[in-house]
Amino acid sequence: MVPTPSRPPLLALAAGALAAGLLAVAPFGAAAAPRIPSFASVRYAVSIDATQTTTWQLRPRASARDCSPLVESTGGGRQVLRVRTRKPVLVQAHRSGGAVAFLWPLAEDGDARGTVTRSANVTSRTVGGSCGENPSAPVDRGPSDCGTKQQARSFVVTYERGRLGVASTPALLGPLTPDRFARCELHAHAAVDEEDLTKTTVRIPARELVTRRFGKHVVLGRRTWKLRSSGVTGTTTVRWTMTLVRRGR
Repeated sequence: MVPTPSRPPLLALAAGALAAGLLAVAPFGAAAAPRIPSFASVRYAVSIDATQTTTWQLRPRASARDCSPLVESTGGGRQVLRVRTRKPVLVQAHRSGGAVAFLWPLAEDGDARGTVTRSANVTSRTVGGSCGENPSAPVDRGPSDCGTKQQARSFVVTYERGRLGVASTPALLGPLTPDRFARCELHAHAAVDEEDLTKTTVRIPARELVTRRFGKHVVLGRRTWKLRSSGVTGTTTVRWTMTLVRRGR
């Protein structure tokens, strides 16, 4: 009798697994390979120019229903904050799938110049209560320290959930006591940073932000906040332009 050739070990293992119900057969007999996220690393020369403009106005709605006098104020003001890079900053940008990281060099602390100009014109008067007192003459609130102030700034660039964000902070190596306004009135929405550029984001796919297909990117960001409070109305608008120029291959 001619001996029956033995079954190859691999086929025997497959047959046993199939008999035990442990083998899942993929289409075409092969399992799908895991998807590897795309990766890119690009060096950019980054320039940012941003402005934050706030205007506000007092609209008194005081009513004197008793003998207690009330102070009624009228007027308004404006602030323009501008932050821009002193020169293009070399930044390494990494992309892995939908995540992006910007490696901003620590040596570039204070890489931005910040200028803020604030003005306010407010007058107040005492309004008599129901006892019949006559209102007083308007009186200027002064003195004030309104004007223009400058301070070194650093930009903060983020990328979260598909949105590119830009904000600014005082430079780490700046003065310990920043030059701020102490007696110049300003009213803005609670979400607005009155001293620095408020973070504003714009949606942009990661594969379009960090790529070697383009030699230059120009990204625009804008957002507006409306203030509607008791007797005060106002608007704050942030606009920024980020220019990324690819360096090297």
